[in-house]
Amino acid sequence: MNLKNGQFIVFITLLSLVTLLTGFLLQNNGYQNSASTEIRLVYDVYQGEKKMGTLGNIEKFKSYIATNIETKYGVIDGLYFGENLVIEGRYQNEEELLGNQEQLYQEIWNTQEFTMDALKLKVIQDNGVENDYIVRNTEIWSNAIEKVKHVTGSKVGEADTSYSIDLNGQVEREKVRVQLEEVLTEQQVVHKIMAPTGLTHEIVQGETVQNIAIQTGSIIEELELLNPMLKADSILVPGSEIFIADTQYDLAFSKIEIEEVEEPLLYDIEYVDDENLYQGKSTVLEAGEDGVQRIQYIFKYSSTGEKVYLSEEQLEVIKPAKKAVIQRGVKEATHIGSGIFIWPSQSRRVSAEYMDPTYGFGPHYGMDINDKLNGDIYAADNGTVVSATYNSSYGNHIIIDHNNGYWTLYAHLNKINVREGEVVESGDVIGGMGTTGLSTGIHLHFEIRVGSNDRSSAVNPRQYID
Repeated sequence: MNLKNGQFIVFITLLSLVTLLTGFLLQNNGYQNSASTEIRLVYDVYQGEKKMGTLGNIEKFKSYIATNIETKYGVIDGLYFGENLVIEGRYQNEEELLGNQEQLYQEIWNTQEFTMDALKLKVIQDNGVENDYIVRNTEIWSNAIEKVKHVTGSKVGEADTSYSIDLNGQVEREKVRVQLEEVLTEQQVVHKIMAPTGLTHEIVQGETVQNIAIQTGSIIEELELLNPMLKADSILVPGSEIFIADTQYDLAFSKIEIEEVEEPLLYDIEYVDDENLYQGKSTVLEAGEDGVQRIQYIFKYSSTGEKVYLSEEQLEVIKPAKKAVIQRGVKEATHIGSGIFIWPSQSRRVSAEYMDPTYGFGPHYGMDINDKLNGDIYAADNGTVVSATYNSSYGNHIIIDHNNGYWTLYAHLNKINVREGEVVESGDVIGGMGTTGLSTGIHLHFEIRVGSNDRSSAVNPRQYID
């Protein structure tokens, strides 16, 4: 380790500035730093306002500090001296005594509180609990987390490759400068997660690792991870202690389930505008066809066992979908009725009038018109289709809102040619006559409603049909 490599930024900055300034002053006073003079460069060391001594050989001092750091902390980038340490360079006569250099080195070393650049990780768990971990870099954190995840997976007994284990929460990262003692090693991170209370077990004569795991509710993998020198077949020494994992870890981990399924790949639709076709009208030029795709879904299980969706990804297109091409009308249609109603069919043969007393199924709210099966049914006026569906009474039926206070109903149809939301004009063929629902023969049940789209608002169609 070398001070010139940026290990001690504060120290080097001060030293460089002092050296340059001192050299400048001495040169202006006619001095030269050469072997022909008895002048040498030394360094006064101050801890705050107190002078600790004078260094005669800066290279020896740097070597001493580097060796101590490597011995105690290992090779660490971004290490800093305490802010109160000041080293000033000056020239002096060789006859000046400097004192015991080794003792000065030791005194400087003992008074320093080293700091370093580190990474603070704030884990915000799904239950709102926050935990802080300070490490040198992300590699240490990732390695520790992977080890704990592996043990957690073994603990829940998930050998199935469709499952994995992940941290239950979000991680925020922040660069910090802290005391060296605050920085966790990989093993310390593991301990803080798995054994936050520092629980230990004292070994007694005849115990095995397996016995201890059973007694403490642990698994062997937990014991091995918390005690790196311990193995499943280790011979244990009575009286010694080993770390035991807490029942509840400092961080929560969730089981992640991965599912791969085949699903329809829905086809896209390309629309071709037709200015000669009214809005709401369309023609299928090319039918679409769904394809087949393989999808990977990822779920996690909450602490209550609830299966929660996380994400999905398309893995493969097994069969491409075929695009549909639809011609759609863009011509603006008048959707407000004129108030003048045409006959809703070609036939004008009426088999039951409005409120016909001979009608055998209760009050008759409309007019029944007979014709052949699938005979054309016409929109009686301009309007918007608000219902095109089936029920047990009306069978297949259509309701048109004429947007002027009138609604018309067309019931017992054999087929429906329109859909809800479609704009129709007077005379458009909207369906075919039939006998669906509560019906005794092929006919159209036709109603005109005034004021509201309610059966009780039906009026006699004879009074409105042109």
